Amino acid sequence: MFYWGDARAVKWAALRPQWLSACEGSNPSLPIVEVKKMVKKISKTKIEKRIRKKTNPLLIRILIKLKKTNPLVAKLLAMPVRKMPRVNLEKIDRAKSNQVLVIGKILSCGKLTRKFKIVGFSISKKAKEKIQKSGSEFVFIGDEMEKNPELKGLEIIK
Repeated sequence: MFYWGDARAVKWAALRPQWLSACEGSNPSLPIVEVKKMVKKISKTKIEKRIRKKTNPLLIRILIKLKKTNPLVAKLLAMPVRKMPRVNLEKIDRAKSNQVLVIGKILSCGKLTRKFKIVGFSISKKAKEKIQKSGSEFVFIGDEMEKNPELKGLEIIK
């Protein structure tokens, strides 16, 4: 007859010496591997396929320009709306840079403690009011692309 406890006991018995050696101060026998965050590359043809599904003409124009200058941002903006992140002001306030590019919709939860230049595509009314009260500015991504077509110098928040 097979008991679940027996299988677990065998597993624990096999791993116990490795844990004990780690606890004693010696190097553990299991290698420690750094996990690197992999960024998936997306081809321009996939971005074009995603653009075809979009219905907002302003977003389509922005994506066509970004596809040539900054494909990473184009990939992030071309994702389906239901998968777009909602970014609160609290998360923007934790950014290292004072110039921020927000992928997704900006919501009003939290407050800004310093002045920011926030570039984005979509923002709620309350968030816009809070941004103006804090002395920061919100710039539409299309207007920023006229001045800075490659969107350099902006920290991406998603």
